Amino acid sequence: MAGKMKNPADFHLRGFSNGGGRGRNRIGVDGLSIHDERYPARAAPTLEKTMKTFGNITANGKVYLYPAEAPADRLWIDQNGHTNYWCSVQDDTTGSSNYPRTEGRQTLPDSSASFNWVPGSARHSMAGRVRVEAAPSSGKVIIGQVHAVNSPNPFLMVTWWSGAVRIESRNVPLGSARTLIDKAVPLGQPFDYSVQVDELGELSVALDELLSVSAVSSSWKKLPFFFKAGAYVIDNKGAATEGGLVVYETFDVFNGAMKA
Repeated sequence: MAGKMKNPADFHLRGFSNGGGRGRNRIGVDGLSIHDERYPARAAPTLEKTMKTFGNITANGKVYLYPAEAPADRLWIDQNGHTNYWCSVQDDTTGSSNYPRTEGRQTLPDSSASFNWVPGSARHSMAGRVRVEAAPSSGKVIIGQVHAVNSPNPFLMVTWWSGAVRIESRNVPLGSARTLIDKAVPLGQPFDYSVQVDELGELSVALDELLSVSAVSSSWKKLPFFFKAGAYVIDNKGAATEGGLVVYETFDVFNGAMKA
């Protein structure tokens, strides 16, 4: 396994909660969280609140800019308050990708303006409790990413792949992905993941009880990062009823105060 391991308690002490889906939903800039822990807990999530977290949604080949809503058969909140992302293998694609997605992209709060951050600028983290309820015949669905502006490849991917969850990253933008953590997780079983890049440019990832820490290569440090989450199906063959269904039971994003 790449990277060095740390005690789970170490993540808590540094403000990064292992199994981050247990905290309140937070997203903010300049060190301010919309759902700050100093304030009372909010009501159960609604689609509107989900859109405030990641304002721009790509679904079936179209980008829905905040406050526009994606189709209700691609993104919805269920009776338990969980966010469901469905993507068919027959959905249209966007950009240079050959594969379809129903996926949110990080924005400024209540805005369609993209929010990006540079590795080492502050503490930036994304965490969730997730279930993958359906997968395409390829067996591969990407449920979370750290992508980079003007990069052909993401820096980091959280992927459900044929009965296992992998967290992978790249040392360089054009390099191959390396596995940091992997764990067997069957369809329908919840798991917690966390991804953090801190003010020192250190990458910390967690998958349930598994933890890994490694440095972010300097080759990434001039490329602004941003978070993405949803169902990115790495398959484009099969019936329209085939695809990926990803359920976020909880979701947590934090962006700290960035250096001037």
